[in-house]
Amino acid sequence: MITQSSIELRIGCQVMCTKNIGPLVNGTLGILKGFESKGANGDDAVDGTTSWPLVEWTLQNGAKYKMTMARQRFSVAERGIEVALRQQVPLMLAWSLSIHKSQGQTLQRARVDVGRAFDAGMVYVALSRAVSVDALQVLRFNPSKVLVHDRVTEFYARLAKLS
Repeated sequence: MITQSSIELRIGCQVMCTKNIGPLVNGTLGILKGFESKGANGDDAVDGTTSWPLVEWTLQNGAKYKMTMARQRFSVAERGIEVALRQQVPLMLAWSLSIHKSQGQTLQRARVDVGRAFDAGMVYVALSRAVSVDALQVLRFNPSKVLVHDRVTEFYARLAKLS
């Protein structure tokens, strides 16, 4: 799970939501604006926490949305039975992110350095996280770093023969 067990925040830091919550999706970026004594779901701050982070989010359509973040439920189920449960605030600092950790996320803006990409699909994963070309800045692009796995090439070759 990408969400850390603890996080130290300062007003003005950039954060990322790590769970889909209302209008927020995994990868939504925001700026910490302050702290509140009650979370968005009405939770009081507890366990040595004096307050919950108040974040101003930038939604995918560019709109601003403020939300006080509290603990959220993360669970894993197998065959319909919950086998693991974790409750935590779904935030992480968002100044940088590895290509591996960005998988499955949607980013409103991204500056991607692909100069050290070394495996098939890495450049694709990095570039495809941004919501649009306008939201993407690519650093150290080198066409030789865009690698395709042999199985993908073989699949498309077989597909072309069928048509």
